[in-house]
Amino acid sequence: SGALELSHSRKDLYQLMETQSRTLLESITIASNNSLLSNEYLEEVSRQRLLTNANTVRSAFERGMVNEEWLKSTCLQNELVSIQIFGNDGWQLFEGTGDLQAAGEGSVLADELYPIFSAETDTLILGIRRSGDGVFYSLALATEDRGAVAVSFDATQFLEFRRNTGFGSLLNQVADENEQIRFIAFQDMEGILAATGNVTSLEAIESSPFLTGSLSDSLYRSRITIFNDERIFEVAHPFSYRGETIGLIRMGLSTASLQEINRRIFRRMIISSVVLVFVGFLVITFIFVRQRLLIVQKRYEVVETYSGSIIEHVSDAIIVFDSGGLIRVYNSAAETLFGVGKKEAYARPMDTLFVTEECRELLSPEQTVRQLRCRINGQTKYLLLSRSSFFDSDGLEYVILVTRDLTEQKQMEEQIERK
Repeated sequence: SGALELSHSRKDLYQLMETQSRTLLESITIASNNSLLSNEYLEEVSRQRLLTNANTVRSAFERGMVNEEWLKSTCLQNELVSIQIFGNDGWQLFEGTGDLQAAGEGSVLADELYPIFSAETDTLILGIRRSGDGVFYSLALATEDRGAVAVSFDATQFLEFRRNTGFGSLLNQVADENEQIRFIAFQDMEGILAATGNVTSLEAIESSPFLTGSLSDSLYRSRITIFNDERIFEVAHPFSYRGETIGLIRMGLSTASLQEINRRIFRRMIISSVVLVFVGFLVITFIFVRQRLLIVQKRYEVVETYSGSIIEHVSDAIIVFDSGGLIRVYNSAAETLFGVGKKEAYARPMDTLFVTEECRELLSPEQTVRQLRCRINGQTKYLLLSRSSFFDSDGLEYVILVTRDLTEQKQMEEQIERK
C-alpha cells in the first residue's frame, strides 16, 4: 500500500506541475504575441511617418520648390537625418541633412534604388540600415520621371525600444523573476531564435520526436530531460503569430522541489511500514489518512508557488471576481494601475474601483477583448482588456479580467502623429 501510494503521489505531482507549467507557458505566449504586435505597430507608424515626409518632398520637387536650404529646413522640422533626390540615371540631384556634422550619415546609395529606376516598384522600403556609427530607417518613392526621393531618420530609439520590449527581453525578464525556471527558448526548424541568457545550444527540432510531435500536433507536450547536467521538467508548445505557426516555445522547470517532496514521501513510507507491523489496523488507518493529507498539502504548496508567482510577476493587471462582483484575486500590477492595495481590494465590490461610467464598461460581458479609455485616480488611462470566465468544482462562476496599460504607447502614438 505504501509503494502504491508513493507511485500515485508522484504521478499526481507531475500532473500538477504539467498543468501549472502549461498555464505559465500560455501566459508567456500571450505576452510574446503582444510584444510582437507592439513592435510591428511601432514600425508601421514609423513607416507611415516617412511615407508622409517623402510624399511632401516629392510633391515639392515636382513643383520646382526644392533647394538645399528647403531640404535642410524640412529635415529639421521633421527630425529627419537626410533627404536625397535622384534623377532616373542614378545621379544625386539634391541632398539635405538636419546637421552639417551628420552629412552623409543615413544617406541612401543609388545602387539601392535600382528597383525604382527600373520601374519594378514605386515605393521601396529599405528598412533598418547601418551607416558609419549610426542606425537609420529609410524608404524611397519614385518621381514622375522614374527618379527617386529617399528619406531617412535616426532609428536608435526605435531599436532601443524594440530591444527593451522584444521577445528575448521578455523571456529573460520572466526567467529572472522565477527561480524555478531554468530556461525559456523560442526555436524553429533553423535553430534558436530567442532564448534566456544561459542557453548556448538546444536539441534540434527535426532530431527529436518529442519536439516534432509537438510542432506537428499543435499540442502541449512535457517530458523529464537533462539541461546543463540538471534533471528538469520541460514543456513545449507551438508558437503562432497571426494564425501561422512559426516555431516552438520551450520551457524547462527545476524538479528539485519535486525530488525533495518525493524523498520525504519515501522516508515517510518506510516509517509507516515499520509502524504497520507493530501497531495494527487502527494505526495503519491513521497513518495512511495523515500521509494522504500531507501529500495533498504539498500539492497545494506547489500550486500556490507556481500560480502565485505567475499572477504576481505578470506585467498585466489581473483581477478575479465572483458572480456577486466581489474581488477574490488582485495582483501587484492591479495595485499599481488602480492605486488600491490588496488588503483594501479583497472582497470589495468591483464597481467601486471604477467611479466613471466609461470605466465601468470594463465589467461589461459583451466582448472578450477590447480597448477603452477611462479615468483612474484623476488620470486618463488607455487600457487593453481581456475578459474570460471559469467555473470552480462547486459550479460557481468566476470572471478573470486581464488589463494592460497602453497609456504610454498611446502617448507615443499621439506624439508621433503631432510630429
